[in-house]
Amino acid sequence: MTSHMTLMFGYLTSEDDEALTLSTKFGPSEGHSFRAVILKQDEYVTGLSGVHGYGMRDGIKSLTFHTNCGEHRPTEV
Repeated sequence: MTSHMTLMFGYLTSEDDEALTLSTKFGPSEGHSFRAVILKQDEYVTGLSGVHGYGMRDGIKSLTFHTNCGEHRPTEV
């Protein structure tokens, strides 16, 4: 069984009373799993690394978000 990952990015805006704003989806729309990377107020992304499959349909296997405070690995399939 092949697992596919859909990515969305979001941020909180203080102008809209901290409403969550989400990006458009990147990847297939099927699937019901949701994983979030929640950064501290003074934390920011400094890099992104990952592993992908070898076939055309294998897609992303894992992503690591690097920040000024460490790493987050929420997306291991």
